[in-house]
Amino acid sequence: MYAITSSSGGARKQPLQLLRQLQLLRRALVEHRADAGIAAAAGARDAPRRCSSTGIRSSNRSSSTSSSADPLGPPPTLPQRRVVVTGIGIVSPLAVGAAATWSRILRGDTAVRELAPEDLAPADGGASSGATAVAPPPRDVFESLPSRVGACVPRDELRARAREAADKAADKARARQREFGSCSPPAGGGGGGGGGSGGADAAPSSSSSSSTDKAVAAAAERALASFDPRRAAPFMIYALVAAQEAMDDAQWHPMTAAERGATAVFVGAGMPAAAEIAAAGAAIGAGRVRRVSPFFVPRILPNLAAGSIAIAHGLRGPNHAASTACATGLHAIGDAFRALQRGEGAVALAGATEAAVDAVALGGFARLKGLSTAYTAALDAARAAGGGGGGGGGGGDANPPHPAASSAARSSRPFDAARDGFVLGEGAAVLVLEDLEHARRRGARAYAEVRAYGMSGDACHVTQPHVRGLGASLAMRRALAGPAGAGEADRRCLRHVNAHATSTPMGDDVEALAIARVFADGGDGAAAAAACGAGEPDEDAGEYLAALRRGGRGAPAAAPAPANNPLSGLAPLDRVAVSSTKGATGHLLGAAGAVEAAFTALAVADRVAPPTANLEAPDPLVTARLPLLVGPALAAGGGGGGGGGGGDDVQVASGLVRGPYALGGEGGGADGPISALCNSFGFGGTNAAVLFATPPEDVARGRGRRAGDRRGGLGRR
Repeated sequence: MYAITSSSGGARKQPLQLLRQLQLLRRALVEHRADAGIAAAAGARDAPRRCSSTGIRSSNRSSSTSSSADPLGPPPTLPQRRVVVTGIGIVSPLAVGAAATWSRILRGDTAVRELAPEDLAPADGGASSGATAVAPPPRDVFESLPSRVGACVPRDELRARAREAADKAADKARARQREFGSCSPPAGGGGGGGGGSGGADAAPSSSSSSSTDKAVAAAAERALASFDPRRAAPFMIYALVAAQEAMDDAQWHPMTAAERGATAVFVGAGMPAAAEIAAAGAAIGAGRVRRVSPFFVPRILPNLAAGSIAIAHGLRGPNHAASTACATGLHAIGDAFRALQRGEGAVALAGATEAAVDAVALGGFARLKGLSTAYTAALDAARAAGGGGGGGGGGGDANPPHPAASSAARSSRPFDAARDGFVLGEGAAVLVLEDLEHARRRGARAYAEVRAYGMSGDACHVTQPHVRGLGASLAMRRALAGPAGAGEADRRCLRHVNAHATSTPMGDDVEALAIARVFADGGDGAAAAAACGAGEPDEDAGEYLAALRRGGRGAPAAAPAPANNPLSGLAPLDRVAVSSTKGATGHLLGAAGAVEAAFTALAVADRVAPPTANLEAPDPLVTARLPLLVGPALAAGGGGGGGGGGGDDVQVASGLVRGPYALGGEGGGADGPISALCNSFGFGGTNAAVLFATPPEDVARGRGRRAGDRRGGLGRR
């Protein structure tokens, strides 16, 4: 609280100083009441505690623990709340908007194309001022890049949606300020709120009205500044646009201090603004430090996407930004899920953003030999031979051309035998995660429920996965059967895996192996076990941790094998449709997991597994491990595959079914709950898996809707 003190003269006090202190006192009281309301709403009621001269004793302490040895006792038991997805916002290379993006995914479209030099400048059109402005590279520099294909956000569409989102955020900020006085006025502005004991009932004076107007204008200006391209880098704009769509979709626009204090933001970024950092370094190296933009530092920090969302919408709940390479998005969603489970908020905006289609990223990943180069190599060969366009060149009849040589759009081909690397993409996705009871109270509808979250580390290599997929399989197993993982019912109705598969030769093989390992552990029979190859079983700390929880100061160094299979009840692998959406979007790096988590939630809502674009000749090693691999979409006008896995109209190639593939419940029926797993793996060996499932019937939306009929489930209720 703030104390109202006398001036150094004693009895006299300057009127403006007194008014300011009264305002601070009023604001502190409002925030104190809001915090108390949040704590009550969250149900965070500790067990009764009593204070004594010897210390604080908890009523739920074990009787065997003496107060001298453990004066505080154990902390209160954490709640385990259920969490649902009530809103989705997507900025992708396919479209700006979740409905349009999902429709194009199901149709089998791809956003991968040949790049031009202007594509490598920021989407803000170079609005970042000074020496750090990133210009398109010169033609000779651009043509030196070994890979010149990518998947870019449609910029005209983005600018229009950003203007719309900025206007909405400003309007809400004005309304909050007028109704609740949620933001303090600018320094020296006086402010509203009334001075004196009768201020609440007195008619507003012209000076207080003027102060209120100034505060309202300042609140709107603060929201608009978050979208200003001079201050906000493209990755921040992507996140702001996605967040606005997600909030509109969920119909969640928190206004009161309590609502805003209970709304968290968990939005990460992988490697934002690499080109801008390079430009600033070049400027400083040339002695032009005074020309570096004053907004340079806030434009490059990964947490500024989360910060900008919170500022634009006045959100004061937990604010967190993961930055874990290509697993960033899924880690952000999983961390938000855990926070809501523990009662640290009622709603969370969770996801990730990335804007890394630039010369620095293309050059760096090319040096790692991670990018697809077939189309660019064919283009360069044709140019060297005196030809005009791309395509074709394969080096004679003995060496047929690569499938991507004739078309940049065919460059990203997860699980295909001819894959030669990933394609850089950009975009963002934000999900509104919500406490189930909070969603019920306000009549919200849910796409899916978040059921479990698993993480692991490879401890193997900075850029390559473990050759036997141990880290990836551990993350999946922990989501499916860990201490806070899924139950047997969730495993039994597992019908889809949205694979991380990026179109790299090694990565896709390892993930297929990791998935097969998980199902072999689940008792899927000799076929899956044989597909995993020889070798010792997965190392895991599960039994070690279980022994620790059973009591004692330490766990055994080598615990006996558990009596019960931790993955008991897991669905047969031949009933689990596996697909990757990176053939359509490219690899969005840090944002990939967020966008694909959104696709997984939509897959659960629509009961359909999306197609894998460009999967024309599946890798035999992959099909040997994944018996239900979803291939490319049917031609326009065709329908989806059947839930039974079926006939000639579904089959496309050995080991493949056409997408989109309908997901049936137990017994192959169209009804009944289903669950779906989303995978993300990143450099440094960081792995994540999140399990989504059909939400409770009273909050579900989209159940049984036919694939492609997405408009009815987004942006409305």
